[in-house]
Amino acid sequence: MLTTLAEVALRNGATMTIRLCEPPEEDCAHRLLHFLRHKDDDSFRGIRQRVLGHYVEHSVDRYFVGEVEGRIVGQVWYGLPRVSDGRTWFVGNFGHVYTDPDWRGQGIAHELTRVVVDHFN
Repeated sequence: MLTTLAEVALRNGATMTIRLCEPPEEDCAHRLLHFLRHKDDDSFRGIRQRVLGHYVEHSVDRYFVGEVEGRIVGQVWYGLPRVSDGRTWFVGNFGHVYTDPDWRGQGIAHELTRVVVDHFN
């Protein structure tokens, strides 16, 4: 599922669209993996498995992607355990915060984190 959550103005005046990508979302997955290709092998292996939906039976993975003119400029992830027995879990993981080096200092991580926290709550 790919859902547009917000449009925000960055410090340089550009408009960033924040989208929620829940694996397995094929178009977003390939673009996101390309964006995160700089990660070390161990980190990238885990990210790749999550983004491609390999853990979809066990966890809810949500990637918040910031785009400017169709280009991914930042992203933040959170994951929750998927529980099938009706129990409520109050545990989540946040991580994989990354901003494209060419776009740093524009408030991207701040805006993405704000949206993630609102969504998580």
